[in-house]
Amino acid sequence: MKAMTIPQTGEPSVLTLADVEQPTPGDHDLLIEVHAAALNPVDTKLRSGKFRAPVTFPLIPGFDVSGRVVAIGNQVTRFRPGDAVFASPSLFKPGAHAEYVLVHEDIAARKPESLSHIEAAAVPLALLTAWELLYDMADIQGGQTVLIHAAAGGVGHLAVQLAQARGGIVIGTASSEDSLALLEELRIDHATNYKTEDVHDRIMSITDGRGCDAVFDLVGAEVFKSSIPLVATRGHLGTIVGIPADADLNPLFLKSASLHAEFMGATAMAGRIPTHQGGILKQAAAMIEAGTLKPHVSKIFPLEDLAAAHELQATGTATGKLVVQIRE
Repeated sequence: MKAMTIPQTGEPSVLTLADVEQPTPGDHDLLIEVHAAALNPVDTKLRSGKFRAPVTFPLIPGFDVSGRVVAIGNQVTRFRPGDAVFASPSLFKPGAHAEYVLVHEDIAARKPESLSHIEAAAVPLALLTAWELLYDMADIQGGQTVLIHAAAGGVGHLAVQLAQARGGIVIGTASSEDSLALLEELRIDHATNYKTEDVHDRIMSITDGRGCDAVFDLVGAEVFKSSIPLVATRGHLGTIVGIPADADLNPLFLKSASLHAEFMGATAMAGRIPTHQGGILKQAAAMIEAGTLKPHVSKIFPLEDLAAAHELQATGTATGKLVVQIRE
C-alpha cells in the first residue's frame, strides 16, 4: 500500500511516499480503508523531532481517520466490514496517512451520517483532547465563564462548541480575520483580538474582576503564564501543550484553583487501550447529528502534498483543521 512516511526527523521535505506492507488485523483490530485523515500539531512535532515521547523511525503519521472497515480481527464484536467509522489511531503505532490503517475496535465509532469522510476526519484527535479537558477534567457547567485561547484552531473551535453545549459563557482569543470570522460564525459570546486588545483587561471587564471559572491554554509558554491571573477563585486552568518550567503556580494555590494537563495519548503511552475514547466519539457523533457540534475544515490536501500541509500547520495560522484526502 502507499503511505507517507517520516524516515527521520527534519524539515517537511523529509516526508517520503513509500510502498509499505498492508497491515493485518489483530484479534480486536479493524482494518480501515482510509478515505480521509486530518493533520494535527503532533504530526509536525514528530517530523521535526519536538515530540516529547519516545518514538521509533521510520513511522507513518496521521492520527485522525475516517474510512470504511474492510477486515476485522476474529474477536471484534462491534463492527463489520462495510461500516463507515472514524477514530484517532494510536500515536505510537502506524498512522492514517496511508491507504489503510489498523485501529482497535474500542477506540472507533461509527461515522456520523451527516458528515463526509473529509469532515469526519477533522474530528477525532482534537475532539478527544477538548472533551477530556473540558468535560472529564474541568467538568464545566452551565453559567460558568470559559476562556479558550486560540479558539478558532483545531482543538479550539471544537472546545468552543463543547463549552456552549454545556451552557457556558464562552470567551475566545484569536487575531486573524479568518479566525475572528469563524468565532462569529460559532456565535461565541465574546471574541478578543489578542493583538489589538489587552486580554487581561478585557477578561476582567467581562467578569467584573473575578476572572474565569475555566481557562484553557491551547498555545503554551507565555500564554500559559499570562492565563494564571485570569483564573477565578476555585476555578480551573487547563493546558494541552505543557507547563513552562518558569511558571509561578503559587497564585493557583492561593485561589484553591485546579490545574489540568491534557495529553490524549497518555493511556496509549502507558501501554493500555484508551477504551473510553470510542465512547466519547460515539457521544460526539450524536451531538453532530443533533446539530450542536460541527467541525470546520479550512483546507484539503492530497497525500502527495503532505509536506505543504505540514508547512501550513506549523505556521499556526490555519483555522479549524487541515485534512488529507486519500480516496474519494
